[in-house]
Amino acid sequence: SAAAPANESSGAHSSTNSRSHTPPPLPSSPDKGLDDTNTDLKEADVTAVAVSQFEGVERNIFVRVSADGTQHEESIPCHCHYSATTDQRSQACGESSNCINRLVQMECNPLTCPCGSYCLNRRFQKRQYASVRVINAGRKGFGLQALEDLDTGRFVMEYMGEVVTTTEFRKRSRAYQAEGIQHHYFMSIGQNKVIDATRKGCVARFVNHSCGPNCVLQKWMVGGAVRMGIF
Repeated sequence: SAAAPANESSGAHSSTNSRSHTPPPLPSSPDKGLDDTNTDLKEADVTAVAVSQFEGVERNIFVRVSADGTQHEESIPCHCHYSATTDQRSQACGESSNCINRLVQMECNPLTCPCGSYCLNRRFQKRQYASVRVINAGRKGFGLQALEDLDTGRFVMEYMGEVVTTTEFRKRSRAYQAEGIQHHYFMSIGQNKVIDATRKGCVARFVNHSCGPNCVLQKWMVGGAVRMGIF
């Protein structure tokens, strides 16, 4: 079933339906260079127009920066154990497993996890995204809406783009302004790094700040690299 109407916000808005309390707001990511012309778009045209504004990527692109991966970070085994014949499925590094990696927001390595292929703590690696669509948000530009009911804490999708230094971020900001691009998409991930989804990214860029949010942004370590997920 489709999610509830999108929340009103200061930028473009989005909706990912949740069944519980509303967590803290996501960082704002206003739509790029949009005017009111998209208010006349037919539903079938919305996604095509929205994704034409950037180059789609399936993983972060590191631009003159390191992913900061280390052998230690990539191979920490958890202490979970799972038997397909006797245990509940969630015991395999799921919500009720007390998986140490999951607790510290680090995904398991398939080569070292005791649960092997049954491991449920590899959502970024397996791209286990929720079903969503780009919607027409009127004067607020484009937004994102869930096409299914999502439980609180469900992984919606990863926020991806080009990972650059803060110095490069400032340079790009000036360049975008000079080009007349009024809005762009940046997300700080710490360690002097920023994800720029202005020219290269995914539809997660259409999830924006809301005064009544139903999602949270989480920083996860996957294979030694920082990844940003919307939950």
